[in-house]
Amino acid sequence: MLDSRLAAALILSIGGATPAVAQVQSAWNVQYRHDAKPHLYPLEVLPLPNGGVVTVGLAFATSSRQGDANVVVAGFDEQGENLWSWTDVSVADNGTLLVTKPMASAGVDAAGNVYIAYGGATTSSVVSLGPDGAMRWQNSLMIPPGTSGCAATSIDVTPAGDVRVAAFGFENTTWPAMEIEAFDALGSRTWAWSGGFNQGVTGIPHGVKIGPNGETYVYGQNDSSIFAQYYKTFAMRLDSAGLLVWYDDLATNAGQLAYRYGDLAPNGDLVVAAAGWVSNFPGSDRVAYAHRFGPSGRIQGGASLSSYLPQCCGFMRELKVGAGGESYVAFDSLPEVVRFDAGGALLPTWPMPAGTADADIMAILPTADGGAIVSAARQLPTPSGTVDVRFDAAGAVVWTQERFGQFPVGVDDEFAPRTDLDIAIDARGNILLANVSTSDGDNEQRSGIQKLIEGPAVGGNYCGPAPVNSTGAPASIRALGSDARSADNLSLLVADLPVGTFVLFLASPQTGLVVGPGGSQGNLCLGGHIGRYLGTNQIRRARQNGTAYLQLDLDLIPRPLMFQSAAVGETWNFQATYRDTVGGMATSNFTDGVGVQMR
Repeated sequence: MLDSRLAAALILSIGGATPAVAQVQSAWNVQYRHDAKPHLYPLEVLPLPNGGVVTVGLAFATSSRQGDANVVVAGFDEQGENLWSWTDVSVADNGTLLVTKPMASAGVDAAGNVYIAYGGATTSSVVSLGPDGAMRWQNSLMIPPGTSGCAATSIDVTPAGDVRVAAFGFENTTWPAMEIEAFDALGSRTWAWSGGFNQGVTGIPHGVKIGPNGETYVYGQNDSSIFAQYYKTFAMRLDSAGLLVWYDDLATNAGQLAYRYGDLAPNGDLVVAAAGWVSNFPGSDRVAYAHRFGPSGRIQGGASLSSYLPQCCGFMRELKVGAGGESYVAFDSLPEVVRFDAGGALLPTWPMPAGTADADIMAILPTADGGAIVSAARQLPTPSGTVDVRFDAAGAVVWTQERFGQFPVGVDDEFAPRTDLDIAIDARGNILLANVSTSDGDNEQRSGIQKLIEGPAVGGNYCGPAPVNSTGAPASIRALGSDARSADNLSLLVADLPVGTFVLFLASPQTGLVVGPGGSQGNLCLGGHIGRYLGTNQIRRARQNGTAYLQLDLDLIPRPLMFQSAAVGETWNFQATYRDTVGGMATSNFTDGVGVQMR
């Protein structure tokens, strides 16, 4: 259910996604808007350990994204049902700091607690919500000495719930002074570090990362002034107690350069990348590069990425580091994934599939098998949309998905670069995508998430086709995910249902055949003692595309008087029954059956 403060403000509209081209299944796709400020743009999608997901976004009154924004946080379960929502205001320019963009950043710990840093102009806050959306604690950031405000830009969270927040203010509206603060999982401030022009460590932080030993890395742009025409990069390291270990900036007196994006390598090193130009004449001498920082500072070498800069501009959209230490970078208007190894040597790029040359890659997620998933904004064909691509470790395209009617808009400014697309993988291995949509034709931006399940359907169908229903087609059931018992990632998807009908899923280790039980239009294809999925949110309702989805817990398969855990070698059979209306008369029907042998 919705948080009472947003019960009337958050409207959900649920519809289906365009089917994937190959080897990927859409479990569900949810778009929603925020009524008070109806232009809602997603920032991050955060998987929860219980299989749910949290999405965080900013909602503006107009599509120009000017003025104050509402931070909107929404929690969903594994089935895509909205369980709770929370909102607060992220303040924009108050005429003192001249900060024009509201900001927000979020993270989640191993217990599923969510942490959000947001604010602007005069104050910034850190809030922690429980997995159920309940407020755990809230703290205000301290204002850096010599400034009149504090704007939070980024947050990082460890599995144990240790928190680092990066923020900044301006000294005399000119030099940026940083504020880095640490909190424990219960909201107690453990240390705070402030640095400004007088300390020689000015900067606007674009990112903060917590290292494996509790150290804190911060990166961004140095010596920036909204009145100046240049700025340069910086990176710094604080120890676990918040003491400055080193501060590094690029020795240039001109240009517009900043470490926009960064990620931690498997060994704990910080990898950062920058793009821009080295003179005061934007576009005349664009450069891009990546550096790696270890515990003692910058490591010699690095990757020169200038040759990949597109002709139009010097924006960078993303940098992520894979499990092998290799890095993946996306540039504006470049339909290729740029890669380099742990030592900075360039690797062959991975081009987007044919026909997507207009794609702007905005989000990259390396996968455990050495591949990656990317999401890119497209201008063509009309209407514009999003293309999602899965690469394997050799750079071959495994599958693609087009999401027409989606209108992502990338934002990259000197204070807080961000995009409207994000990718995550949940604990079971399913893919979560954040997107923005105007699918209802009202020109209001909706934030949304989609759940994808890789691979073909598993198991085997039987007892079909089922009798047709009021749609004129038989409803069919598929088992998706994995038949490996250790993966515990098996789910059921029913298609061709009457829209809005209630759906009850059934399970049994035995098959059977009962024609028209209880006057039903369909046939029961299970035998023996049949279990029914009657738990919270397990009775599903068919979405607008006629589908219903259920993620299974293989440790808790229902039986008439108990639950049973599936074992390797067992075959479990599943079916769904649903309500229908035929000739004005209420009735029921069944899908066909599907059997899955656990291995």
